[in-house]
Amino acid sequence: MMSAMSSAPSKSQLKTPPGPRRLPIIGSMHKLSKSEAPHIAVHQLARQYGDMAMLHLGSVPTVVINHPELMREAFEKDELSGRWVNEAFTCMFEEDALGFAPFGNRWRKLSHFVRHELFSGDSLATLCKTYSEPAIDKAAEQMTNAGGLMNPHNVLYAIEYDLSCRILFGWESNYDDEFRQIKEELRERIAWFHAAAGTRNMNDFFTWLKVIPSKMLRDSRRQMAVREGLIGAMVDRVHRRRRAGQAGAPCMVDAMLAKEEAGEITRLVIHAVCMEILSALTSGVPSQVSWFLLLVANRPEVQAKIHEELDRVIGRDRAPTMDDYKALPYVFACVAECLRYRVIAPFGIAHKSLQEVEVGGYKIPAGVQMLGNIYAVHHDARFWDSPGEYTPERFLPQANGTPAVALTSPAYMPFGVGIRRCTGDYFGEVAVWLHAARLMHRLRFETPEGVPLSEDEEWGLSVIPKPYVLKATRR
Repeated sequence: MMSAMSSAPSKSQLKTPPGPRRLPIIGSMHKLSKSEAPHIAVHQLARQYGDMAMLHLGSVPTVVINHPELMREAFEKDELSGRWVNEAFTCMFEEDALGFAPFGNRWRKLSHFVRHELFSGDSLATLCKTYSEPAIDKAAEQMTNAGGLMNPHNVLYAIEYDLSCRILFGWESNYDDEFRQIKEELRERIAWFHAAAGTRNMNDFFTWLKVIPSKMLRDSRRQMAVREGLIGAMVDRVHRRRRAGQAGAPCMVDAMLAKEEAGEITRLVIHAVCMEILSALTSGVPSQVSWFLLLVANRPEVQAKIHEELDRVIGRDRAPTMDDYKALPYVFACVAECLRYRVIAPFGIAHKSLQEVEVGGYKIPAGVQMLGNIYAVHHDARFWDSPGEYTPERFLPQANGTPAVALTSPAYMPFGVGIRRCTGDYFGEVAVWLHAARLMHRLRFETPEGVPLSEDEEWGLSVIPKPYVLKATRR
């Protein structure tokens, strides 16, 4: 009698995940709805075939996972920890960038440094007090001084760019007009890359098109060369200050230069990490806070509960700080539900299978793009009651004081899962919370004429609300 082990099929005998029949050239793309955002269209197609489906996006074999346990099984594997990087991102980020670096020991060391030193709890406390709190208060002033209706995303984007430069390079007032000019030119380059990364590039789906000269690729490389020079000039300013022994405000580049001096990282790595942080802060935080403000403005009863908690716990004589993080459970619940309800990176960053591997009883061939559909998991009725409704109460602590079931659910994954989950997850959560708490403490947000606004999505580098305006008034 054969043993159970000897009778088990090898990976080569397993089938690949089910999916639609592949057509020549276009693969499965004819099955995708052109009227839906990519994450919704892919979800609607993939769900026809179960929790794991194989699609062919042009010439790109793609496995879409729609179940939290399967996502964890897949993305905890070294074999699936590569990165599938599209053409725009290869021009936007260096290979040394943390999110796109090849998987291996070098990546592990850099990830540990960023997570446990740059984004450590003590570091965040210092950076938030020094930079984030004044920047958020400045945003509140600009919103109230707009003289009527304003677009919060526009205000937040400008503020977050200044904030990210200060976090990375120190207070702007420590430098001269040349530094500020460099900073403004860099802002234009980053905005260009954000726009380029949000477009659909056919070269990413039909690899044979890459033999044809690409204007977007040429423009990207030119932009990248200029951007590298600008970031290098800003890093050099901090380096010269360090060598001269001049005291300066705390900043992340200081910590990275210390690692360079110890021989642990290179200047190219510093440039790459700076670009990644600039991109994340100027895209991710404004997008998520814009969603938060829209959701609570559309729900005056939720906003009233936030104001009540802030007045009861904090009062009007001071503004909330990171020290109040655990003392405001309803504000936290509103932010956590916002992160579930509207995922700004519904696929995270695509993974790539480095070699053949088994997941969920299926064979995943080498060289496949792997997508974990966080949007699908966050809107699956198997894991959430009324997933299409914004319900902060699901994230409130339980009666005995233990964390909400929703918060510890394997189906809650706003920053992804697995080995290569977002390294700045804690920083991102704290940043959105601090914006929400301080803006709501000072302001009341109303929709035009009190009519709820659309909560439709707009696809780009991150998923943002379709442009909207609100009225902000001092409380």
